[in-house]
Amino acid sequence: MNAAPTGNESPDVLADWLWARGHEEECIKLVRDHVCKIGESTTQQDMRQATDYVLTTPSKISVAMRIRRISNTGKKRHLTLRLSRRSGAKTEVAKISKGHGDLYCYVWIDDTGKVNEYIFVDLKAMRDSGLLDKPDGEKSTNDGSATFAWWHWETLQDHGCIIEGCKYPGEAVSFKFVTNYKKG
Repeated sequence: MNAAPTGNESPDVLADWLWARGHEEECIKLVRDHVCKIGESTTQQDMRQATDYVLTTPSKISVAMRIRRISNTGKKRHLTLRLSRRSGAKTEVAKISKGHGDLYCYVWIDDTGKVNEYIFVDLKAMRDSGLLDKPDGEKSTNDGSATFAWWHWETLQDHGCIIEGCKYPGEAVSFKFVTNYKKG
């Protein structure tokens, strides 16, 4: 979320980026309430290491975040990551495959603009399970500029990638898939 658009994006991409930025505070609170102190990543971390935020705990935890409109996904709940770009620029899948990122906070916003559902995905478990090479599906953008891969949350859960009880050095962190998250 840290890297600003370059100006070469389509109007739809820019509108989506601005919409997601408008929901960042609530999503950051969601992470903070469940983990610890959170701060924005550096531009270098964002662009090269699939890291949007850095959490300060006894050890640092890198968190990537995606904010989706629930109206665009219907009842489907899946983790969607950019798999390739026509430009050849590195994608989330490539960065995560290289070992970058600890958690992926994936948030669905309802039509009223509130967090409705979210998952925390353990990216190490995703790497270790081999799922990055075996998405449930792939889809190219209409203009062919990018391809996205997706994994249903049930697939992630079956492979132990949705965090339900994860220990980081010096502290226990426990998450569950949550529906109808109520702001505290």
